[in-house]
Amino acid sequence: MPAWPSIETAPDELIDHIESPYHCGNCPGSSIRFRVRNPRCGDEVELQLRLDDGRIEAAWF
Repeated sequence: MPAWPSIETAPDELIDHIESPYHCGNCPGSSIRFRVRNPRCGDEVELQLRLDDGRIEAAWF
């Protein structure tokens, strides 16, 4: 895996994802929501899933 020494040399796709992450926000019509927290650093993430007949149709964070 290549290492990028600075943001200036990172691929455009990576920069686009950092600036506008895909599926970040609220999942329309989510079936399940859960939140996890790292007790050491305090980071939290909420995962939202929309299920259809037991299968994951969409996932957002």
